[in-house]
Formats: sequence, structure tokens, C-alpha cells
Amino acid sequence: MLQRDEIHLLIRTIERIYQCRVCIIDGDGNYLFSMNFPDTDTAQLGKLCKSCLKKYAGECRNWDDPACSAHAEKERKTFYMVCPFGGMSLVGIVDIPGMRRFCVFCGVFQPRAQLSDNALVSKKQIPPPLKVPLRELTDREFEELPLLWNILMQELSCFLESQLAMKEKLSGARKNFQSPEDFIRDYINGYFRRNISLADLAEKLGWTRSHTAFRVRKIFGKTFVRLLNERRIENVKWLLRNNYPRSLSFMAKVSGFPSPPYFFRVFRQYTGISPKEYQRQENAKVRKNKTPDT
Repeated sequence: MLQRDEIHLLIRTIERIYQCRVCIIDGDGNYLFSMNFPDTDTAQLGKLCKSCLKKYAGECRNWDDPACSAHAEKERKTFYMVCPFGGMSLVGIVDIPGMRRFCVFCGVFQPRAQLSDNALVSKKQIPPPLKVPLRELTDREFEELPLLWNILMQELSCFLESQLAMKEKLSGARKNFQSPEDFIRDYINGYFRRNISLADLAEKLGWTRSHTAFRVRKIFGKTFVRLLNERRIENVKWLLRNNYPRSLSFMAKVSGFPSPPYFFRVFRQYTGISPKEYQRQENAKVRKNKTPDT
């Protein structure tokens, strides 16, 4: 079984070789994924997907979730998918007993004229709001990518299932195979999108609330709220850098902030600028660093 760093390297290798993005659509109860791979996409952010999300967010969500879930239940294996906007992705399923199934996407590619019988192709076709040239897989890539994808799905399943078994064995008590520092960091990475508190962390560790607050400050030099807000802001920054095509209020919500006003106040307090100004600065850096085509 591959370890976390090896799986992370495999994901990045697939992205580099096939010039694509790996995206894991996380569902309720899949905190183990967030905890172990917090820097992997949880939304498709290619140009085609971003333009479709901006104009047809409901169409993407309403088709992807039920269609992929139903097809995955039927197929129980890796399959190619062509969305209503004409983008082709490879989909794998990670299904761990005791956890909600989640889908892992690889793409987006130019659709093939010939697809296998187990492919999922949308009957509804919608002209994309932005015409984007998509990478076309060679015949060899088209055949080999699912084989490599199956390996990744198997390793992800085995790794996360082993972690879940270890968690259940310890019955929610502090994971004594981890240092408190690692456990607290992993807990925040895994749950920052949820409404968690110092009391929740204390319960997981088996400590009192006051002792937990003392240990967190001693280990990190910060309060639990500070650590949590910093992780949430880090997620919002990532969305802003990638020009995620949804409102700031939506970004705040999916990053765990309880309300938009609180998010705007905390963001400015921690960064000294507004979210929009941060996005403008990051886009300016990208434009400055771009090498002119030759």
C-alpha cells in the first residue's frame, strides 16, 4: 500500500504527464481526504469548467452529482464521462465502508469519437459560454490513463480505509500514533469547512477545554480560532488565485466561515487587504510573470 506522500506524488505525476487537473469532489463524511490531501482541487477549475460554473452552475451540479453517482453504482469502476458542455473527464470512485462514496475526476479533455460501452455521455448538450481548445488524448494515452487511474483509486481506497479502521479502533480518543501537533493540524485540515470549535477538538483529544486551549497556544503560539481562520483564509486565497467563478460569499461559505461579514472582517484583519484586492494583486503577478509567446 502506498503512503500519503507517495499517493500525492502519483496525483501530481498524472497531472504533469497528461496536462490535466485532478479534482476530488468531496462529500459529507470524507474528512479523511481533506485531512490527508488538503491541497488537491475540490472543484474543476479549467477554463471550460470555470466558464460553465459561472453561467450554468446549477446545470453542472445537477448533472454531475446524480448522474455520476448512479453510473458509479452501476459500473463500480473507472469510466470516461462527457458533460453537457462537451468536456471529457475520466472518473474514478473511492468507496470506503462507513464513509460516503466520492468521485475523483481527471480532465478536462477533448471528447473521443469512439467511447467504451461503460462511458457516461450526457444526452443534454449545451453550447459552452466560452470556446476553449481542449487537449486531445492520443490512442495510447486514452487506453493507458484508465489503468493508471485504477491504481490511484485502489491506493486511495486502501490508504483511507486503513486510516478509518485505525480511527475506529481508537474509538475517537486521541490518536496515540500521532503527536498532538500533527493531530491538531490534521484535525483542522480535515474539518475546517465545518462548524468546529475548541470544544470539539478537546473532545477528540480527550482533554478539557482549558487544557486544550493551553496546549494549542503552547505548541503553535496561536489560539485555536486563529489557526482555524488561517486555514480557512488559505482556502479562500486558493480559490481567488484560481479565479473561482462564484461569489465571495459562496467562497466564504465553502471555506467554513459562518457568515460573509465575519469572513470579510477576518480576511482584512489577517491580510491587511480585501479579498478583491488580493485577487487583483495575484492576477497582476501572473500577468507579470507570463513569458511572451515566441
